[in-house]
Amino acid sequence: MTLSLPVSLLNYLTVPSSATVFNPYAGHDQAGKIRCHNLLLYLQRMKERRPWLLLLGEAPGYRGGRVTGVPFTSQSILLDDDSAHGLFGRSAGFLGVEESTWQREATATAIWRTLGELNVLPLLWNAFPYHPHQSERPATNRTPTTREMDLGRDPLTYLLDTFAIEQVIAVGNRPAAALARWGLPALRVRHPAHGGQTVFRRELSAVITAMGGRMAYGSSAEK
Repeated sequence: MTLSLPVSLLNYLTVPSSATVFNPYAGHDQAGKIRCHNLLLYLQRMKERRPWLLLLGEAPGYRGGRVTGVPFTSQSILLDDDSAHGLFGRSAGFLGVEESTWQREATATAIWRTLGELNVLPLLWNAFPYHPHQSERPATNRTPTTREMDLGRDPLTYLLDTFAIEQVIAVGNRPAAALARWGLPALRVRHPAHGGQTVFRRELSAVITAMGGRMAYGSSAEK
């Protein structure tokens, strides 16, 4: 099966920024172009690995996806040439947003530590693909409303179809609730924040084991 480069995903990411929501992929400034570049490069490199598993978070954070354009990453992860599975790094073509002072993000660090330990590489996405923040305070995070979360259904459906994803795992209760509303079957694991790292790792490991230890991706060369 041949997958097309998912450039058209950007056609689904058109919600305008507001006083409480930031669209990392909108606008024509250099930072916005870099985030679009990073997202499309990430999807292209994941396409080559043919993932069948998707981890779904709630929304990007101000230290993470808002800066990089790639779900569950920080600049330190995105630009690391020694990243897990050789996925990221400047040498792979990923770019940093030089104006940002935020280099690390706790959830991204926890997620990638666990993925490295378990040797799994699922596709990563957020139910609400934009950054929700407190009014006029971009360097904050807030919980997206149900109406906001529902704006993420179409981009997610596009990715599920484009990558032929077989299993979705919600990271936390909010994305699990969104998937249930959308009629999309999924498993759920604990979010690693607020002391949940150990439980997140144990539950994700149990899911992988229940699937026969199957790798979360498999390139055409491996099949």
